[in-house]
Amino acid sequence: MIRLTGADVRFFSFPCGERNVKVSNITSEIINVRFEFDGSDSIIDLLLVCDAIKRCNLSLGLLIMHYVPFSRQDRVMTKGESLSIKVFTDLVNNLEFSRVQILDPHSPVTSALINNCISIPQFANFFGALSCLEKGWIIVAPDAGAIHKSEKLAEVHSENIGGLVHCSKVRQLATGKILKTIVHDYEKVLDKTCVIVDDICDGGRTFIEIAKKLRKHGAKKIILCVSHGFFTKGFKVFDGLIDEIYTPKGRVL
Repeated sequence: MIRLTGADVRFFSFPCGERNVKVSNITSEIINVRFEFDGSDSIIDLLLVCDAIKRCNLSLGLLIMHYVPFSRQDRVMTKGESLSIKVFTDLVNNLEFSRVQILDPHSPVTSALINNCISIPQFANFFGALSCLEKGWIIVAPDAGAIHKSEKLAEVHSENIGGLVHCSKVRQLATGKILKTIVHDYEKVLDKTCVIVDDICDGGRTFIEIAKKLRKHGAKKIILCVSHGFFTKGFKVFDGLIDEIYTPKGRVL
């Protein structure tokens, strides 16, 4: 989905599948763009609308792009793969926005590759929901990549939490399949509310496996907070494992 500040936009497709765009009702010389990724076709829409804006002799101001597509592909794991995040950020940089605002990037690689980037940290998004929890709740970092964010969240809520638990997982590099999940310091979770925090939930397999272990070790309640929730497998996969799920838009389960 693409929305503009300072103009209207309409997208349509030709019968053969090619996309086209029409910008109208222009009220500003500087156009801000909000881009919500909903498939690779939406990237073509972004490129087309920015070209249309420039051809109206207008300037591109702020691009709000909370989820950055391909941010999980920020390294080449096996020979023959594309460095997809570099391909996408090169496209964005070529559009020449004055600023680009993103939310809780998957890794520092993403913000480093985007020109004029403003990165909003994860801890700024769940303060209200987490502040309402009973004191003594536990923050759970689902893997090594989430440790820094979890530590920052723990710092913000230092007066209310009862500890921070780290998890680790072993993946099969060729397929991405999770082979093993480990909850370290699991004795901390007994009879506690556990809050798993991470940036992305796609199908949710990582969080499902961690929730199973937390339940096994006596967790009283399990909450999941994610900055970018796709939930491509639906919410039923969390039944009996995760009690509540929050995104920056609020509670979704």
